[in-house]
Amino acid sequence: MSHYQQFHAIYYSNTPLLPILPAQLAQFITVCHHRSLQPSTITSYLSAISYIHNIQGLPNPRDSFIVQKLMKNLRHHQSRDKRQPFTLDNLKGLVSALKTQVATGYDRLLFRAMFLLAFFGLFRVGEIASARQAIPNVIQRENILVHTTKKIATSIAIHLHHFKHSRGRSATIHVSRQTLHRSICPVHAILRYLHHTKHVHGPLFVHEFGQPVFKSTFCSVLQSCVLAINLDPARYTSHSFRIGGATFASQSGMSPANLQKLGRWQSDAYKKYIRSENPSLLI
Repeated sequence: MSHYQQFHAIYYSNTPLLPILPAQLAQFITVCHHRSLQPSTITSYLSAISYIHNIQGLPNPRDSFIVQKLMKNLRHHQSRDKRQPFTLDNLKGLVSALKTQVATGYDRLLFRAMFLLAFFGLFRVGEIASARQAIPNVIQRENILVHTTKKIATSIAIHLHHFKHSRGRSATIHVSRQTLHRSICPVHAILRYLHHTKHVHGPLFVHEFGQPVFKSTFCSVLQSCVLAINLDPARYTSHSFRIGGATFASQSGMSPANLQKLGRWQSDAYKKYIRSENPSLLI
């Protein structure tokens, strides 16, 4: 509703906020589309607007013919997600590229850990790198627990108090040691990073002198590594870790239920992340 209120203040400031007329809602949808919002995001906005009208006993503008047809048309013409998944070979290349793309040994350990955790833990960039404004989604140092068997670290448990669409729920993500892919093992990378950082509170990933790693910095380093291994930065972004990790987990035999839990999906949206049409992913 806050998004619609901003729209209303610009275009219909001299009229009551509610009820929203179908023509006004259609214009709001058009504005959202021109802002490059996905149909799924616009649908979420419409759900909030519908809820407000229903609880107040007002005619629901979402039910109108024009709004229904407009949304159907947007979904029909939605362009396919052009972002590509990182493969295991890509991941090895990105980690190797850190040797030339970042200046210090500490930063190489830092971004190596971030890259591998993002892939194997299906983390969004906003969960591993801090935002300039206060957003509570980023992983905290105190929420990391290392599991060992016979004094050997076998997995890491990461507790998230908040995440996208969490709706007040928390989640614990378990990332296991990669015995078949030791050069890109996330557990080993995290342990090496933790050994070289002294902080015990605040964001997990910080620079050598304690400043948090911001999303803009992470994306900049990632882009330089993507270019270094001759990939297209328009098609390989921070979300390519999540897409690639989901595809790898699926092709490695993870059940849909466990995959959905790992990625914190509350619906079958995880299916969009599995790029099974790429048979060379695990090569």
